[in-house]
Amino acid sequence: MAPFPKVLVALFAISGLAGCAASSGPPATGDTGHASEASEAAHPSSDAATASEAGPELDEASSGDDTGGPGDAGVSDDTSDAAGECSPPGGTLGWYVTAASGDISGSDVSASFCNASAWLYQSSSTTPRDDYLLFFNSTEMTSFVATKPADASYWLIVGSMQVSAASPGVYPSAGECGGLGFEFSLPVPPGVTCSGTGPSCPPGCQSVCSSSGCAPCGPIQPTVSYIAEGASDCLGTTRSPTGSWTVTLTSVEPYYSDAGGNENGPHYVAHGTLTATVPSVGGDGGSTMALTAAF
Repeated sequence: MAPFPKVLVALFAISGLAGCAASSGPPATGDTGHASEASEAAHPSSDAATASEAGPELDEASSGDDTGGPGDAGVSDDTSDAAGECSPPGGTLGWYVTAASGDISGSDVSASFCNASAWLYQSSSTTPRDDYLLFFNSTEMTSFVATKPADASYWLIVGSMQVSAASPGVYPSAGECGGLGFEFSLPVPPGVTCSGTGPSCPPGCQSVCSSSGCAPCGPIQPTVSYIAEGASDCLGTTRSPTGSWTVTLTSVEPYYSDAGGNENGPHYVAHGTLTATVPSVGGDGGSTMALTAAF
């Protein structure tokens, strides 16, 4: 049983602005699978191009196999999925979504990914309103090839980063709002034995409780998280920036079906690159990781 991803908790206000549906557990991604029942909100399809971008209600639920184990979701053994050698996505991208591929590196992490989602839009929910945001999301059809740590699972990238205009240019994070997070899970430590039913569980175990009662206790999967944050959360709350990113837009075209905008603001089909230096949370997994992506 894995905890609700820390990176999604920290970035929920930001990613909710861009329609990131936080799954009820770590996203089960792969070459041909869908992440969660909330995938339509996390990654808009052609039938949901104008769906609400208010984000989901957070709830806590178990994930993994019947025993609460971590599984191998999100990690591909097919080395052809290394960045720059990506296979086509296992489903249909949203009309204004661009597939993104890239690499992640750090002292304790090394991975490549394919078919993440990137899109640009003008939000009607930011404070002040009408900020342009680049949304980056791996909760849908993304595949990862990980070499370090080799036993990690449930790889996740999510972010929403302000750019000052919907036009080609270089947009660093300095002075802008938003954030970018990265997370993966590690195997349950040896010796963790879970029994009984919540709310009280043995050390290293947890249970999900609701109005109908508590589920059996299951093991807690450790997570390693990295988060970069801008000068504000895009909702009016300022903070001390951590880490940094640069969005470079090489091509921006209005999404034709918006006709100038929809209930959440106009969308754009964008191409470019994203580079980021993202510090770890609480000393997790070394000091920083570097992300490079093309979309």
